[in-house]
Amino acid sequence: MISKATEDFLRSIKGPFIMHISDTLADSYANVEKLLKQIRPTLLIHTGDLADEFKVGRIPEHLPRYREAVARLLEIMKENAQEVWITHGNNDDVPWLMEDKGIRVLPMKGSSQTYYGLRLYLQHQPIEWVDEYLYDFALYGHGYTMDIHNPEDNKIGKLCYINGMRHATIINPFNKHFRHIPYAGEEE
Repeated sequence: MISKATEDFLRSIKGPFIMHISDTLADSYANVEKLLKQIRPTLLIHTGDLADEFKVGRIPEHLPRYREAVARLLEIMKENAQEVWITHGNNDDVPWLMEDKGIRVLPMKGSSQTYYGLRLYLQHQPIEWVDEYLYDFALYGHGYTMDIHNPEDNKIGKLCYINGMRHATIINPFNKHFRHIPYAGEEE
């Protein structure tokens, strides 16, 4: 269940908004679905590794289970968001994702995107640095171990580096305000 503060934040957004997630496990899809049903983002950005426990880049035998799991996740995402963008990860089946599935697949190594004037840099791996004059948000995932950015350093109106493995994040593209939400359980 989302908190009253998150409900208030969502009500304050007058127009489309973004939700960012990354590196989901098939076992967590129920939590992702519950969160998406409550939030209903206009744009959902997933920064890769859609079924992170299936390492299809290294273990080809994982491919059938990966595709079955990810097909379920794609349906969940498309049912609960008006638009879905995916920056593929190192554990994703890119040729299969690139087939027409009603989603937009972006490159793993970084892409510049604009959404209602909000300037985004999207990448699967942790981002060391992007030009603060070119971007408002740098969204990524992949892991904690190589992450050099501290979430507490992000300030509204400055370039924010957000790792989608830590939490889901809602972003208001019009005033650049954002709110982090835990993937599982209730907010405090």
